[in-house]
Amino acid sequence: MLKKLYLHHFRNYGEKRLDFFSDKVLLCGANGIGKTNILEAIHYLGIMRSFKNAPVREVVQNQQDSFTLLALLENDGRDRKIQIDQHKNGDRICMIDGVAEKKASALLHNFRSVIFAPEDRLVISGTAGIRRRFFDILISLENSAYLHDLQQYKHALAQRNTMLKKGMKKGLDPFFLPFEELMAFHGARIMEQRALYADIVSSEVQKLAAGNNFKIRFNPDWKNTDIDYIKHSLKNNRERDFLRGFTSCGVQLDDFEITLNDLPMRSYASSGQIRIYSLYLKMAEFNLSCAGGGKPVALVDDVTGELDNINKEKFFEMLSNAEQTFFTFTAVQNISASQQVVEL
Repeated sequence: MLKKLYLHHFRNYGEKRLDFFSDKVLLCGANGIGKTNILEAIHYLGIMRSFKNAPVREVVQNQQDSFTLLALLENDGRDRKIQIDQHKNGDRICMIDGVAEKKASALLHNFRSVIFAPEDRLVISGTAGIRRRFFDILISLENSAYLHDLQQYKHALAQRNTMLKKGMKKGLDPFFLPFEELMAFHGARIMEQRALYADIVSSEVQKLAAGNNFKIRFNPDWKNTDIDYIKHSLKNNRERDFLRGFTSCGVQLDDFEITLNDLPMRSYASSGQIRIYSLYLKMAEFNLSCAGGGKPVALVDDVTGELDNINKEKFFEMLSNAEQTFFTFTAVQNISASQQVVEL
């Protein structure tokens, strides 16, 4: 449970201190005042990145070089303190109970949240990169080894791309093989997990969708997880990659095909269907998090207004399993004694 939150130079907040004493918190204020920014800050505590996929320079307040987030949590009756100091140049210091943590995965074990926001619709209607990001975050939360594979793959990919841009054609294998071997090993593991979780999430959404023919199919760029096949593919593409200046194959190009009644939703679904099924995807993420043995914090940003009564009931029944829930409202009525209202 989140008990205290301090923001310094985060988005529109020069300095903001908030105290929370309830498991149901209503963040209230006029449009544009920064309610969503508070949710973004809370979500940042778990994955150290913006749920909007915004670069750090956009998250840091204008005219500033860095931001600080400080939070006091209660886990199993024990208070824990998290501090994140993030600089525009990419430097970052994360402290848990005063001890510096180098690995982002350390935060995942201390604070987990699932955010429900209008931007969720882009998982279905947006680019392949948005779908990859959705699954990468979800899988990383469930499997810390996956996060390690992603980090190692991205590092090797960046090194290979640097050599391609420099035109290092002499002695190709000695230069490229070490990085291509890393890409093949970690890339194969990434593909296996993406295929597995495409099926898992698809099954969870099917339960929520009352039997409608919804499917997620993993569509990898490499059609085989055999490491030798991947290494051979990278080697065969070197000449083409030299001309382009970047790696033209790999898991950074994977996609997930999301279909309803055997038709791709991105092209054929109505706006209403996209809205409901994107919510189901996030509810599936929440349910998987609960199944993993923990109760996540739910962050709800303006997603219930257009829901019908049946889906509202499903959604609020799911939220009853959250450790703590934060809602955003411009104004609230019928406040219960168990709810805390925070005016922004």
